[in-house]
Amino acid sequence: MKLSKFIISTILVFCMLLSFSSCSKSTRILNSVGSYEQITYYEIPDFQNLKIFAKYSYSKFELGNNNYFQKISVNNQEHLINYIEHYEKHLDHYTQQYDLIDNYESCISYIDSNDYFYIYDYYIDEGNFDSQTLPEDMSYWNYDIYFFDFQSSTLYYLHDNI
Repeated sequence: MKLSKFIISTILVFCMLLSFSSCSKSTRILNSVGSYEQITYYEIPDFQNLKIFAKYSYSKFELGNNNYFQKISVNNQEHLINYIEHYEKHLDHYTQQYDLIDNYESCISYIDSNDYFYIYDYYIDEGNFDSQTLPEDMSYWNYDIYFFDFQSSTLYYLHDNI
């Protein structure tokens, strides 16, 4: 009985630490571009499948010596679109009504060469894989998309964790 409680407690502590570490990564990335003026935030708090959609409005988006964001180009645009389409495909599987689904705004049509993005994929950035060696069944499991639309001064944040 005591061993079961210890194991369950250890697992809970590990899960809490893991969730805090992902929050701090998002906070560092968001702080790297300056202060936002307004945020609109929605989530689907599924047991093991958290989805987040947020829009951050900026009056001044500061890139400076930013190590995260890169300018959209012909060579990397498809990579960004693939992640967004995967995120949107997962939203179609929900049968319950959630605020995120009701208020989700696809940003694919806003993508152009004036914009910036960063994709954090847990298994590529923290794991032992690169985009060529990542097993197919692990693709798109746990990622954050940061897309800054220059024309509207809006940063779109999408999180998916299957």
